[in-house]
Amino acid sequence: MSNYVPMLIDTGANITILSKQIFDDWNPSCKPEIEPVKMNMLTATGEKSPFHGKVKLNIKIGRCSYEHEFLLAEIKDIRDGFSN
Repeated sequence: MSNYVPMLIDTGANITILSKQIFDDWNPSCKPEIEPVKMNMLTATGEKSPFHGKVKLNIKIGRCSYEHEFLLAEIKDIRDGFSN
């Protein structure tokens, strides 16, 4: 089973962040185990916000599939900004 999630790709980014809300909405049988992390992100307002862990997910770009690490965080859900 797969979950379609639109993504914004930033080729200059050092990390990839996935919304914890999007991850939590997935069917439990489709979710990998969350690995703990001891890191915070610094928001645009200068506040610290904790990451909720990291997961390794398979992503597909075009016809190619990759395993990629995502940090989970409370971020704005950008799904409303995309149209198919």
